[in-house]
This record gives sequence, C-alpha cells and structure tokens, in this order.
Amino acid sequence: MNNTTHTPGPLHNVTGYKPGPWIRQVLNDESEAYIHDKHCNAIARVYSLSDASLIAAAPAMYEALQGMLDWARRVNTLNPGPEILNALNVIAQAEGRQ
Repeated sequence: MNNTTHTPGPLHNVTGYKPGPWIRQVLNDESEAYIHDKHCNAIARVYSLSDASLIAAAPAMYEALQGMLDWARRVNTLNPGPEILNALNVIAQAEGRQ
C-alpha cells in the first residue's frame, strides 16, 4: 500500500489538454514544484511534492488506462463490470467530456 498523501480531488483543469510527457522540476528549497512539458511550457505550479509527482505522471497513467481499457474491450465486451465503467468515466473526465 502506498502512503503518499495527495491533495484530495477533484482538481480542475483550466488550461485545456497538453500532451505529455510532463516533467517535474522541484525548487531548491523543495517548497514548490513546477510541471512543464518537454518544450518547457508551463503546465502547473504546485506546493506539494507528492502532487507534483502525481500531476507529472498523469499523461503516462492516462495512456496506461487507455491500454487496459482496450484490452478489456477485447476480452469481455458483453458485460463490463463496474471497474470498467468507472475507468470509462475517468477517461471522459480527463478528456473534458464530463
């Protein structure tokens, strides 16, 4: 079990979708961090290092979840369980459709 503490959600996206990968840059005194894309365009400024790690990993987690859903569709398309329906809702939220 992971004991990392993150800010409780939901968090809100006000800038729109920005493709990953994203990079976490921690300031020297570790009081805050910046998330930016590979071209150094700002994504977020956060004051919790655990939040910074979670936000920076979001594009990779999104791709992994999409892959798992693709696999689940191939395996069982007739009766999706609540976990699949929840994952579909989370993907819709990440894409701004909810």
